[in-house]
Amino acid sequence: MSDTGSDSPAELGAERPRTPGRATGGRTRAGSRRQWLRVGLTAAILAGLIWVLPWGDVTGALASASPWVVLGTLAGLAAAHGVAAVKWRLLLRGAGVRVGFLDAARSHGAGLAGNLFLPSVAGGDVVRAGVAARGRAATASVAVAAVADRMIDVTALVLLAAAGALLAPRGAGGVALPILGLASGLLLLGLVVALPLALRLSPARLPGRLAGLAERLQAAARSTVRRPGLALGGLALSLAIQGLILLLNVGLGQEVGIEAGLPVWALVWPLTKLTEALPLSLGGLGVREAAFATYLAPFGVEPARAVAQSLLWQAVRVGLGLCGAAAALWLPPSAPVAEREVGA
Repeated sequence: MSDTGSDSPAELGAERPRTPGRATGGRTRAGSRRQWLRVGLTAAILAGLIWVLPWGDVTGALASASPWVVLGTLAGLAAAHGVAAVKWRLLLRGAGVRVGFLDAARSHGAGLAGNLFLPSVAGGDVVRAGVAARGRAATASVAVAAVADRMIDVTALVLLAAAGALLAPRGAGGVALPILGLASGLLLLGLVVALPLALRLSPARLPGRLAGLAERLQAAARSTVRRPGLALGGLALSLAIQGLILLLNVGLGQEVGIEAGLPVWALVWPLTKLTEALPLSLGGLGVREAAFATYLAPFGVEPARAVAQSLLWQAVRVGLGLCGAAAALWLPPSAPVAEREVGA
């Protein structure tokens, strides 16, 4: 107010300072609403499956599975993710992040735990990257390694599905083949179009802090792209990991009476994994079961058995997530190493 009791033009035109707490609270409420929406969607999908399927057949198939096979599957999955932690460390170091195996395993375990309740594997990736970046200067390099790891895994899944499509019985692919074509097209678009554009983007065109962040991300991405052997090594590890997980799923399927050849599994299981990554439900629950049953139906597999296998796999994943949480909490951190952000 001025001395005369009237507002000056400058005061009238001045923008009121924003209240950070109010903005943060709005984002928190929006995030909470989205989370509850996913909870509701998860419950609706599961209720629909229970309504449509002969639930007695599902429970009967579940009861036919040996607990020892389920435990063995959990052990095999834990071993596969031990190799995945090695791959994660390899990509981190390729992006310029000097990290020991224990730190890589801790962050990978935290990501596995996050996959249980976050909307998709991307949520687990964020948790894993956050734990890996804690106390480090090279946060942009960690982000680049996380994106590279996810792209490599998607490439491995598409390659497995393509091999399955070539070897599976002709004319029985159903909806799986168009989904494979869509996934392949999106992957190709990302690698051939989006990645080169991101590397050529001029950070100077961005405002303030975004310019510095973009510059560091570009430097870390270029450091990774200049090492094609790193990407090929990561892809080889990913194919081995996904191949082992595929065989573990085949074993669980046999326990519930699914009789399908390995090419059918190689086509259907990777596509199911890609579909459940959509941020629609909690941890892909419900979406995975519906997709798996839909993709297997043209090959003569009863939906009840497909859903039973998927629920068993979910139980194994819960066990893995608990193991990951234990690793994140109890594994000792590696000795701190001085490092600086690539491009800083």
